[in-house]
Amino acid sequence: MLQDRLKSKNVHSEIVFSLSPNNNISESFRRFGVSETTTEILAIKVGNDKMQVEEHLRKHVEGHVVPFTDELLTSVRDEARIQKAYRVERSSDQADAFIIGSMALKGS
Repeated sequence: MLQDRLKSKNVHSEIVFSLSPNNNISESFRRFGVSETTTEILAIKVGNDKMQVEEHLRKHVEGHVVPFTDELLTSVRDEARIQKAYRVERSSDQADAFIIGSMALKGS
C-alpha cells in the first residue's frame, strides 16, 4: 500500500526526496545526498533494530556517532545553502516554518 504512494524507489530515498523544494528526484540527491566532500551526516533509518543500524553505520561511515539535538543541528547546518535551496532571504522562525510547510505540502 505504502509503495503505491512513494515517488521514489523506497522509503529511505523518499526521505531525501521530501527535503527538496522541487519534484526532481535526481536534484534532491544532488542537493541533500552524501558526496565525497560531505562532513556531516544525519542518518535516518526506517525499520530494523537500532543496534543493527548503528553497527551498519559504524562499519560504512568514517566518523563517530553524536546525540541529535536542536543545538547540534543549528551548529552544522549551512545557512547559505538552505537560503539558496528554498529561496528564502534569511533564516528565521518564519523561514523555518515556510520550509517545513513546503515539505509537508509536498507529501500530501
